[in-house]
Amino acid sequence: MNVIIQHMPVNILSIWFNIMGWGMIILWIIIRYRKQKEKPAIWKAVLAALAGIISFSWNMMLMDMVVRIAVLPLGVWILHFFLRKHRYEIYCQYAWIGFWSNYIFLAAMLLSTMIHSVMYPINNADTYLANVEQAVLIPTHPTAPQAVLHPKQLRSLIPKLEQAEDQTYTWYSQTSTKGKPDYQMERFPYVVINTHARWGSGLQSMVYLERDGKGLLITTEKRQFYYRSEEPLVEMGGGE
Repeated sequence: MNVIIQHMPVNILSIWFNIMGWGMIILWIIIRYRKQKEKPAIWKAVLAALAGIISFSWNMMLMDMVVRIAVLPLGVWILHFFLRKHRYEIYCQYAWIGFWSNYIFLAAMLLSTMIHSVMYPINNADTYLANVEQAVLIPTHPTAPQAVLHPKQLRSLIPKLEQAEDQTYTWYSQTSTKGKPDYQMERFPYVVINTHARWGSGLQSMVYLERDGKGLLITTEKRQFYYRSEEPLVEMGGGE
């Protein structure tokens, strides 16, 4: 019986920095609680802090992702509206901790993203093809030539892959316009499955093999990368 271990895409840096962010907020609440003369129930203080997280935010693009910047402390205002003045003075400090925690999480996200880009370079093929031991080649078009993928051969050639210019629009025009020589001749007629990105990167991708067996098109949620090899990445012709 073969046991197949499923590789779940987990962004370990994002998880770690989120834990650190929550740790800082909890520590901040504890310090504030100990300094406060009139202490509320701790669970109420935590609820006030969670309410303070609610805010009107401004979305903007930064580092190729959408980030939310808290602008108006809606949670603080809500507590001010529903609580009497004396009780609000007790809980507002925790609500403000909640509001400023939005910036703690923002800083954690930006730091994790910057470190992630260093640890897991998005332009390197081996970032997405770190584990190909169980890789399988599947033809996805009837014109695909017969080919066999050998995982060890693929593994040895991945470090030699060189990034080339992505010509998606040109390829699409060549394979979709009637009257052209390449019409209905899919340029990437294979998909390579059971490949896994480097552990902890959280990256997911689809890997397509070019008709000549020397090109790989790696497509992620946000972009795609095209790589070429001087040697065939598979055995063309279907030989065993």
